[in-house]
Amino acid sequence: MKQAHGPDDNRSMWMLIGIGIVCVFGFFIQILVLSRYFDRPLALFMASQKGTALVDIAAHITKFGKGYWFLVPAAALFVFYRFINRSPQKSFNCFFIIASIAVSGIVIKILKIIFGRARPGVLIDDGFYGFTFFRLDREFNSFPSAHTGVAIAAGVALALIMQKHRWVPIILGIVIAGSRIIINAHYLSDVVASSLISTVTVLLLYDILGYFGYRGANRTAILPICKAP
Repeated sequence: MKQAHGPDDNRSMWMLIGIGIVCVFGFFIQILVLSRYFDRPLALFMASQKGTALVDIAAHITKFGKGYWFLVPAAALFVFYRFINRSPQKSFNCFFIIASIAVSGIVIKILKIIFGRARPGVLIDDGFYGFTFFRLDREFNSFPSAHTGVAIAAGVALALIMQKHRWVPIILGIVIAGSRIIINAHYLSDVVASSLISTVTVLLLYDILGYFGYRGANRTAILPICKAP
């Protein structure tokens, strides 16, 4: 027998559709605005700062945007809490971090190939600025930023898990994301788009896993998508 859908279900569905429309429009508007008015002058300015203390510090910070800084500890803790300590909640927390980074990373990787955006280095060296679409080479996969995706996905996931000081991982993620702009590895719009993609992906994943009984420190759903059966 089919279960009847009540007003709350319809309201949730329309709210989800509204959120999706806003995200899509916001995504493309920021690409147009940032790429047209901010990306190029900011990249040229950062190129003029090469060799300064700020760029040198950012070059060290940006290394923490590599996935293994988060995936390796999370995987090790998952094994420990799953098979040794036998803590279902903590092991699921570790799985959530891994899944957040992996899923958002896959989405970003696909978009990188589709958009084929030239990196700031290409602008500095060859004067080319723009999207070439469907490129695999590294110099043309600037959009969106993968390092930013890792940092923001991990930051948002940890914020949902932590009981206190939830803004700490968010701030650290933003700092890592900002370092990508400072060292001229990415344009501003690359970083903003990646941050949006990762945040929405993690929140969606959080609610989807919540349908199967998982909740982090926040015991309620973030987006009106899935209700526990």
